[in-house]
Amino acid sequence: MNYDFKHDDIFLIADDFYEAYIRCGEMKNPHYDEYKRYTGSVVSIPEIVNGAFALELYLKGMAAKKVKNTKRFKHSISAIFKAIDLEEQKKLREVIEPQINNWCSSFDEAVQRINNSFEYWRYIHEKSNLGFGLNNTLNVLSVFLETVKKHIKRTNEKASQ
Repeated sequence: MNYDFKHDDIFLIADDFYEAYIRCGEMKNPHYDEYKRYTGSVVSIPEIVNGAFALELYLKGMAAKKVKNTKRFKHSISAIFKAIDLEEQKKLREVIEPQINNWCSSFDEAVQRINNSFEYWRYIHEKSNLGFGLNNTLNVLSVFLETVKKHIKRTNEKASQ
């Protein structure tokens, strides 16, 4: 670990979990399976857990502009999202909603489907089912995560100009 790492910068910590999310989804050991499909190894549950936590931290960083104690939201993406500035919520909704219609009928449904994903998937071994489903969760989470990350980057670039 780099000793000058800014441990109190929530966006840097979120970036670390985002990088872990990306690495978990990278296909390793590519090969053709018995059905002659090109495939490889991924680690989907850790991908969801890291991605959900990265999203949570990005959103908490955004919410911290308005709310002092974001700890009270725990791992609820829905509660954290509601704490973000209304104009930022609107911008994110406008970008995300058209991209999620293959998996959810609305933005609000999508938020509910991935809400608490960090905890749910971290303890999937204790669950009787996969809830919203592994692939659906990965797909919707990816849209949210990429959109929020790009939004934060754009916002920070504008602020530094």
